[in-house]
Amino acid sequence: MRHQPTEAGVGYRRRVASTVAFSETPASPPEVSVAVLRRHARHMIPAAIVLVGCAGAGAYWGGHLAPSWGQGWLGWAIAAAGVMVFLFAWARWLARRYVLTTRKISLETGVLFRRSQEVLHSRVLGCRITQSPLQRVCRSGNVRIDVAGGSTLVLTDVPRVRVFVAAVQELQAAADAWVRHEQLDGDSSAIAP
Repeated sequence: MRHQPTEAGVGYRRRVASTVAFSETPASPPEVSVAVLRRHARHMIPAAIVLVGCAGAGAYWGGHLAPSWGQGWLGWAIAAAGVMVFLFAWARWLARRYVLTTRKISLETGVLFRRSQEVLHSRVLGCRITQSPLQRVCRSGNVRIDVAGGSTLVLTDVPRVRVFVAAVQELQAAADAWVRHEQLDGDSSAIAP
């Protein structure tokens, strides 16, 4: 027996299609990705130093000392340890990213298991920047975003922090304007005679 659509389902589909197809203004502006950022790249500097040091020590050990002792594998082991340290630090750096869209700010963490914390721009109450002296030199900083309801979202070591916060505040103002516009459209139909 074939499934026959009910009248309620057909009417609902027509209603949705008519509002989407013939609406003068869309229900909400489309979500567009504005920026995708990671923590400042200076977090990779210690791992790069370890990589270069282990490669140099491995080459020295493998080329000069190990042949006389018959342990050429030890130079390769030291170099491999440096590569592993660098890859671990790189994976940690890649595991955290900040996504700024026209609707929300999200903090995504994790390599194998992703975790996401999202805040809509319309729920943002304010942004605060804190910077250490090193962060000021590198033009990065920590951003604390206060959210309606008492919660906060902390983005650590955001590169070009002032530009990021200015973009968040601009998108927040646009979201507030959109909400006010929608409220005025809803209120004007109730007031009209």
